[in-house]
Amino acid sequence: MKSIPQSWTGKHVSILGLARSGLALARVLTAKGAQVLLSDQRGPDQLGDLPDQARALGAEVEMGGHSDRLLEGDVLLISPGVSIYAPVVQQALERGVAVAGEVEVAYRLCPKPLLAVTGTNGKSTTCSLLQQALGARSRLAGNIGIPLVSEVSGDLTGVDFVVAEISSFQLETVHSFGPHLAMLTNVTADHLDRHRTMEEYVESKARLFAYQTADDWAIFNTDDPEARRVGEWLAQGKLPLWPHYPPPRPGGAKLLHYSVLHEVEHGAWLQDGWFWVRLPGEEARQVLRWQFPNLPGPHNLSNALAACLAALCVGASSQQIEHSFTNYHRMHHRLEEVGALAGVRFIDDSKATNVSSVESALLTYEEPVVLIAGGRDKGLDLDELGQVIARHCHALVSIGEAGPQIAEHALKYGLKAHQRASSMEEAVEVAHALAPRPGVVLLSPGCTSFDMFQNAEHRGEVFAASATRLMEKMEER
Repeated sequence: MKSIPQSWTGKHVSILGLARSGLALARVLTAKGAQVLLSDQRGPDQLGDLPDQARALGAEVEMGGHSDRLLEGDVLLISPGVSIYAPVVQQALERGVAVAGEVEVAYRLCPKPLLAVTGTNGKSTTCSLLQQALGARSRLAGNIGIPLVSEVSGDLTGVDFVVAEISSFQLETVHSFGPHLAMLTNVTADHLDRHRTMEEYVESKARLFAYQTADDWAIFNTDDPEARRVGEWLAQGKLPLWPHYPPPRPGGAKLLHYSVLHEVEHGAWLQDGWFWVRLPGEEARQVLRWQFPNLPGPHNLSNALAACLAALCVGASSQQIEHSFTNYHRMHHRLEEVGALAGVRFIDDSKATNVSSVESALLTYEEPVVLIAGGRDKGLDLDELGQVIARHCHALVSIGEAGPQIAEHALKYGLKAHQRASSMEEAVEVAHALAPRPGVVLLSPGCTSFDMFQNAEHRGEVFAASATRLMEKMEER
């Protein structure tokens, strides 16, 4: 395979996918003197003003398909939304074209150490907790919001670390990406419409650790079986090989674990309501007491423990960490309370798009929960989701393409009440009518949003707006 250019001046760069990540790459690389061709299967009617934005940067644009020119550049950069199994990507790999993604380019350009978090669930909260614990010393970017390549190409004066949320899609195409601190929160069934098998999904997550050095940190959640297994691969020097990409670097990073269930040899754990930490060569020490009602649920306890350990590894004090946890505000669309009406709280958890995240949300509340769930299935086990709903829900309001199948499984396992809704506004009204007082109406869909909404954020915004309209309507009576 060809190597990725060390300098971008005069290089011919092909970018596959004209969306946020592709446009960010074009903006950065044209500024560095590259000649950029952006290619997208979608036509002009689907792309809006994105082609004009790209051309304003000096990039060429092709739409409605991919020409042979895409494979003639010095490197092919693909957006996270483009599968490595797409025919044009496989053709490039077979020809020996270097295929990479945004995070690989960002890593090569970044002048500061990267602190990277991946996992099926919890990575966004863990990243934001870590960034807030480090305060002005850090910036937050990646899959969580601002494209990583945009952040690392900006002004980082006074910044010591860049905290990055990294997805499995982004890790498929890394060549040398070796963050100073890498963390795996958990791996549960997700994105199986993209990854061919669960094993491949786990192996893609393992690539976060493939190119670290002995000066780096590798952190794993030992309470999660798959995360623990990836840690064992690293300890044994058996990280998986990835076809067409360099093999893992021998040696690897310093290994740490965290657990809310038991003590670990090196890392962090919960004991008698306290966070304990023991780094290599140090004695175990109490760091802080767990007393943060703004971080509800066992999943947030685990996320906070992970963030605490990571922050300590890069020099934060326990006082800084405790202060940031005390003042932490949950992220939008993650167990976000958007209103209350007649003893019923409305909770937006639109980012919950897999079984384990839905279960974590349901375990957060003591009140009876009416769940709004459904959307576009992405290859998950809907039978398992049905079991979770039957165990923990007072009632289900199903929406979207997968709603009927989810309801069928939940009713099979003993769910007592279900209603179908054709819109989010209808779902909110029906759920409120079904909810006991006190109770919770929880949007935690367990599916993607693309059958009814632009994205998960849009789905959460429509939910919040529907709840607000219902509250206003009831107040007028």
